[in-house]
Amino acid sequence: MNVTPSWGPAEGTAGAATPAAPLHVPGPHPWNGSPPAAAPGRAPGAVPVLPDGYEPGRVLSAGPRGTVVQCRETSSGREVAVRVLPPTVDDPARRLAAHSELLAAGAAARHPCAVTVRDAGFTSAGQPYVVEDLCRGGSAQDRLAAGGPFPVEDVLVVGVRLALALHSAHRRGVLHLDVRPANVLHHDARGPLLAGHALGRVVQRAAPSQGAVFDPAYAARELFGWEAPGPAADVYALGATLFALLAGAPARESAVRQGGAALYEAVMTGGLPRPPRGDVPEPLFALLHRMTAPHAEGRPPLTEVHEVLRSLLPVSRAAQVPDLQPEAEPAVPLPGWDPADDALTEPPPVVDDDPDSPEAVARRRRVRNRVLAACGALLLVAGAGAALFLVRAAGGGGEPAADGPSKRPAGSAHPLPKGQVPDFQAQNVKVTRVGQQVQVVWDAPKKPQPVYGYAITAQSADGRTVKVKNTNADEPTVVFSSPPVEPGSCYVVTSLVQTADGSVGLASAESVCDKGERQD
Repeated sequence: MNVTPSWGPAEGTAGAATPAAPLHVPGPHPWNGSPPAAAPGRAPGAVPVLPDGYEPGRVLSAGPRGTVVQCRETSSGREVAVRVLPPTVDDPARRLAAHSELLAAGAAARHPCAVTVRDAGFTSAGQPYVVEDLCRGGSAQDRLAAGGPFPVEDVLVVGVRLALALHSAHRRGVLHLDVRPANVLHHDARGPLLAGHALGRVVQRAAPSQGAVFDPAYAARELFGWEAPGPAADVYALGATLFALLAGAPARESAVRQGGAALYEAVMTGGLPRPPRGDVPEPLFALLHRMTAPHAEGRPPLTEVHEVLRSLLPVSRAAQVPDLQPEAEPAVPLPGWDPADDALTEPPPVVDDDPDSPEAVARRRRVRNRVLAACGALLLVAGAGAALFLVRAAGGGGEPAADGPSKRPAGSAHPLPKGQVPDFQAQNVKVTRVGQQVQVVWDAPKKPQPVYGYAITAQSADGRTVKVKNTNADEPTVVFSSPPVEPGSCYVVTSLVQTADGSVGLASAESVCDKGERQD
């Protein structure tokens, strides 16, 4: 398994570590108003090729993980951040695999404490991209560089919010695997938000030879190849991130700089030194120390992390975190994947005949993922391309859409029985041309509860799939640009339905074509 990390400095990385003495208690932190100046070494780069429908503004950041450009969405006028990832993907199979991860990232971001993903796909240059809400307040890494360590109360607010966002993503089968201060963004209206869900996975799926992409200063030992990462890897990264906000620099900063034996020892030892300040509550430090335990089984679950952090939060700051508790675990596990599954190009040899052995379970999981990828490819060819979103990103709960138990593997995508489709398909689909764009709008299904999103496919007059877009259940509209969508194209809105057996049902409305009707 190739797990080579991105050893270059993280985007917006702070400078030297905060000295251990004298003790320092920070005052009010400047996480409001205009964002700080870019950190040293974060020079803007050239604007990459952007997806259709976005007018470029200034480059917000550029680094080994890609380029973020502030853009204006031409169809709505909304200011957004377009993140273009570095690999260029020409191979159709690699592009399909990476696209599934992009859509999973969008599903994981459907939470009040995560940066909303508006769109995802590939540019005309073959690079993956995601379109996110613009967070004008900068990142926590920016704030560390500009103002030093955070006040304890601010760290608690960030911790509660990120624990909620991560737990929600885990329920959807998505691991973040890149939690760090540079991925904690401040939204003027919503506060601190978690960004970057699964984007390292997108790069890995698009360019497997590059190996795993992560920041060694915040990564659990699982990401270095000892064992397959799971939810506990995100717990570790969250603990390391909160420590950095308290200390002004990550605990491993010196070890990462030295590399070699020093980094190996830090990874294997785990744990944290005391932050160089005197106001960190003992329960908080004890929690962070457990969160960064070297072995995954020694780390607390996110539900406990959330509970402890919320208990330490002063009443005066309670309004800065949503009045939410971590969502209950589903009775049927939601579709997901082992992030190390596709690191091997060939299945390992059979070493025993015990169907319950860890090796046998891992083999079955790898086979399942290959089957699901093939299922997504078939749907794409059939013109329901965004249905792959279901395979990787099934999320919401709700009433079951299927009658009785199913033999279908959990996580598979399949058309619903004809008798059920009318209850879950989009209603009153309308297509209107607005200038050089085509707007598709619809009403919610008769039974909207288990529908967690929609896949909208634009097809040319000869039936080719030209473009696929995805929306959340509460966004019954999309806009396609022209080109690539041409006059006379037809549009299919497919409801993504979470079923009782953990699989995903597809309920497609009738195709509606662009008849040239214009809206002024």
